[in-house]
Amino acid sequence: MEIRKEHIRTVLAALLAVIITYSIYKIGGALVRGRFANYFIECIVTELFYVIPTMIAVILLKKQSIYYSDPSILKKNWTCALLMIGIILINFFLTAGFFSVLAAEGNLRITEVLLTLVFCMMIGYAEEVNFRGLLQNAFHDLFTEKNPRSVLAAIICSSFLFGFMHIFNAFRPDVIFSAALRQAITAMVVGMYLSAIYYRTGKNLWFSIILHGFNDFVVMRDIYTGGSVSDTINAGSLNLASALIGIAVFVGMTLILLRPKKLAPLLDHSDDNSRI
Repeated sequence: MEIRKEHIRTVLAALLAVIITYSIYKIGGALVRGRFANYFIECIVTELFYVIPTMIAVILLKKQSIYYSDPSILKKNWTCALLMIGIILINFFLTAGFFSVLAAEGNLRITEVLLTLVFCMMIGYAEEVNFRGLLQNAFHDLFTEKNPRSVLAAIICSSFLFGFMHIFNAFRPDVIFSAALRQAITAMVVGMYLSAIYYRTGKNLWFSIILHGFNDFVVMRDIYTGGSVSDTINAGSLNLASALIGIAVFVGMTLILLRPKKLAPLLDHSDDNSRI
């Protein structure tokens, strides 16, 4: 696998952008924590410290092209697009069923649910732009061979860093370390799946953003039932079996989507801008 030296700078720039935006996010979150009477507003304001620097990073790095996909690839992979839409709908209906239970109990607050959805979509935007749009494309430029190995190498590198980022949740005063570690491992395999979706939909970042946001929205039920983000993280440490099943499912779906037969035709469309 050939590595071109001129692309190393691109990777370093993307890494620096991710580190800076994430640092601003964490510092901003620490500054606003406990300053708002409404926890949901606090979450959204905190997320702005991630979204806005991410938007600025894309502009400074002149990577606005990441927002645009290759429609010809999406047309060829319409089954993948349908799979994406199906998963989003399943998540929606599962959540709708949960909402019906809350409504029957008199504990459903629509405003809080909508604010949580906005919060989760902001997470999806910031993380997908950073780890799929910037980092993964930079790694794919670094591994320049037009074969599935270059794609897998880019996905492994970006997904590992995506998972590693979640370890820092262990520094939250009310988070159990083992829960943060398990969240990091789960995030890594989910990141691999989102990366596979990203490639199979012609690098359509918006598909990944929406799926990412909906996934977080389903997972973060604790927020709109009176809990917090920390409660959601800690809840992941309670059931090892379900966590392992989830990891196996995401790894399996990733391997199916990235099988060589499907990846090879996509690589023929790649160009200097890593557009697949």
